[in-house]
Amino acid sequence: MLEQRIAAALAAVVPGDARLVVAFSGGLDSTVLLHALRQGRGAGQLRAVHVNHGLHADAAAWAEHCRKLCAAWNIPFACLTVAVATKGGDGPEAQARAARYAALAANLKNDEFLVTAHHQQDQLETVLLALLRGAGVHGLAAMPARRQHQGMTLVRPLLEFTRTELEAAATAAGLHWLEDPSNLDASFDRNYLRHQVVPLLEQRWPAAARSAARTARLAADAMSILDELAAADCGSALRGACLQLACLRSLRAARQRNLLRWICRRLDLAVPSETQLDDALQSLLCDRPDAEPLAAWPGVRIRRYRDWLWFYSESNDPGAPAAAEHADVRHWNPRTTLHLGPVRGNLRLAGESEPGIAAEYVAGDWQVRFRAGGEQLRPGPRAHRRDLKKLLQEAGVLPWMRGHIPLIYLDDQLLAAGDLWLNADHPAVAIHGGTALQWRDHAALCAPG
Repeated sequence: MLEQRIAAALAAVVPGDARLVVAFSGGLDSTVLLHALRQGRGAGQLRAVHVNHGLHADAAAWAEHCRKLCAAWNIPFACLTVAVATKGGDGPEAQARAARYAALAANLKNDEFLVTAHHQQDQLETVLLALLRGAGVHGLAAMPARRQHQGMTLVRPLLEFTRTELEAAATAAGLHWLEDPSNLDASFDRNYLRHQVVPLLEQRWPAAARSAARTARLAADAMSILDELAAADCGSALRGACLQLACLRSLRAARQRNLLRWICRRLDLAVPSETQLDDALQSLLCDRPDAEPLAAWPGVRIRRYRDWLWFYSESNDPGAPAAAEHADVRHWNPRTTLHLGPVRGNLRLAGESEPGIAAEYVAGDWQVRFRAGGEQLRPGPRAHRRDLKKLLQEAGVLPWMRGHIPLIYLDDQLLAAGDLWLNADHPAVAIHGGTALQWRDHAALCAPG
């Protein structure tokens, strides 16, 4: 029976007691999948989530259909509403997919697996799209039966099933499903392949979908070998989102490209095209030791400083103009925590340190500013007064982070630069002990030690 085959395919990729969340559109494929999985799943092991993209006039009615069906089958149900940009970006298909997966990732619990209803014809379409886009081995590997994506574990137990099999099973079980008219719109790439190209291919080569699935499996094997090679090439040179430049320089060009693609996937960043990758390598590997090149493609920024490369998503790039706060001055009551955003972190007074902040000054209205140039301080009781610019350079602080260091002023005199240095010239600094100034949860300041 089809239910037993689906259960066997699922058992090959998840534990028997796994908690499953079905991405339930209400269409044929996900309806058959949900119907099959409800057999033999214990309480708390199965629920369904529907994503309402709001792109069709009947979207609310489709969500209600899914809710009623889950209620009849006694399956917990959630409906997630997302906003999809219809212009710009990578097109409506990609925008809807990105919004859908982001909503599902936010909804999933840590111990749950997301189950999708992609089948053999979907795999064929994915392989063809990858081939036409020149996506390489990782693209031809298409959709694996299990993968990590945006912190989720995705499983696809229907990849060996044809749509014909699923439709026959649905008809035999008396199931009712939704038909999304947008699936007929040939202006979308996938729909064009599905309705205009694939029928011709299957007319000439009836086993096209099965052959594409085999190609995807073989490509996945090759992909795993390339990933193992990249991991071996990398060794311990990758520290979080920071790569030693010498590691990249030691490889020949093909392995350099393989390593950068592997790092992007590992950090859940957009993988560059061939041209973007070649341009990035040419920029990042320039010979000038004092160069600070930037490699960029949509969604990704790679910055170089001294002997390291730093990988950022475009939205979290500390070097982007948008990363700077609009307010040049922030007022801070030092008895509270001051939040400055994901790049600049937060400030608070807690614990003790030597030197520290004298108790009589822990009150009132402090100011937090950011570098304007020319700032000076005395970083210790026996130190000379120094330019902050020189101190930052000597400490190896990343150039794009120097403008994000909070400068704390009290009575219009510089008191501290983050928690890097207290100004020993300020009367609020108690040399022999006081309250500690803490700067936490900011982006990395320096290369790994």
